[in-house]
Amino acid sequence: MKKIFFFVLIVLSVSTFCLEPVGISLNYNLKSNFNLNEYSDVLFFKDASFIKIHLKNLRLKETDSLTISNDKESYTIDGPIDGEMWLPSLNSPSVTISLKSKGDSKPFYEIDEVGVGFEGNRDRVESICQNDDRKNALCYSQDMQKAADPVGRMLFQEGGLWYLCTGSLISSSGHFLTNNHCISDQSGASSLEVWWRYQSSTCNGTTGSKEYTSVGSTFLTTNENLDFTLLQITDTNIEKYGFISIANRDAVKGERIWIPQHGGGNIKTFAVESDMDQGGYAIVDEPSLDGYVANSDIGYYADTEGGSSGSPILDSNNKMIAIHHFGLPYGYPCGNYMNQGVKMSLIYPKIEDYLTLPPEVSSVTKATDPFRIIVNGDKFNQGIKVYIGSSTTPWQNVSYKSKNKIVIKKGNALKQLFPKGVSVNITLVNPDGGSITTSFQR
Repeated sequence: MKKIFFFVLIVLSVSTFCLEPVGISLNYNLKSNFNLNEYSDVLFFKDASFIKIHLKNLRLKETDSLTISNDKESYTIDGPIDGEMWLPSLNSPSVTISLKSKGDSKPFYEIDEVGVGFEGNRDRVESICQNDDRKNALCYSQDMQKAADPVGRMLFQEGGLWYLCTGSLISSSGHFLTNNHCISDQSGASSLEVWWRYQSSTCNGTTGSKEYTSVGSTFLTTNENLDFTLLQITDTNIEKYGFISIANRDAVKGERIWIPQHGGGNIKTFAVESDMDQGGYAIVDEPSLDGYVANSDIGYYADTEGGSSGSPILDSNNKMIAIHHFGLPYGYPCGNYMNQGVKMSLIYPKIEDYLTLPPEVSSVTKATDPFRIIVNGDKFNQGIKVYIGSSTTPWQNVSYKSKNKIVIKKGNALKQLFPKGVSVNITLVNPDGGSITTSFQR
């Protein structure tokens, strides 16, 4: 009886969300021993392809840590922390979860839910025309690889089942764009796990490794008709992957495009070539097609598959011109139907206000020998520009220390711009356009 019920769940999920589940969430009741400073448990699910643990409660003080591990990898969370969270998934049927304290703080966790992966039919190709022209990221130039660094492999929960999609960073503040049919609310956003730089180390490799895993996000906005969802990931470790700029324009028939993606949840591949297009490269075949609403999409024969939903469609300047959301209908002939993406010219006006977060300034101080100005605050992003006084040219000697600190340099040349007793404006502009003007008087 259980097997029949499980199969029904899968069938309903595929038909409702157009995604194929790769796991299921199970209720699980496990608490650590509150009276011990060191404690461990082993969770085992036979034949599970991954295990992902939800902690209803985790209490760690500064001297405490929690570690999950299998025979190949481990993740450690250091205190202080007090709350609930999803832990990163581990690809094995067995996971050890351990608590450790250097003091006498009695750390504690409580598990209430576990995501258990199963091997679904992830090889079913739905959007390949003729040959699969996709190649590994390492087959292409360093510039293209860097342009695709903001693209991540997504694992998330919807309706008690786990799914795979693709998404990408579109601002230096951690804004992350994917499809509405992937994630549509805060519950899905909270469960989100993204693998960064998950790719093969060679052009011809069939497997690879991830460089970093981020867990969790904040839901900002969504639109079912345009099939997009905007999230924000606050993990500052992802800043190094950069972001994809948006081409806020209509696509032109025949222009070249390419799609970095994690089809099937596999290593990153690029759809650059196309054996369906004259010249051998993927192009915009139809600049305006009906999607969920009239004239919302572009059409192309660049190869994709299940799990590619949410991938950015990039133009020749590596800017996002659309977001992939429709694959070629399974069993339908290439040529009569094509893959489709929603136009960014329609999406951008609906997300623009979220992307321009201004920096925040808490203090402006000077340092001497040589003369420098130190600006402290928050939401400073890599590439921030500084304008002094009424100048329309950014000051060239700015050292970015962190999202909380920048240093304006150049000794006497800088000092001369701040006469004694005169308040001088300093304008900070983030790469996403968010800006703030403050002042300093020496």
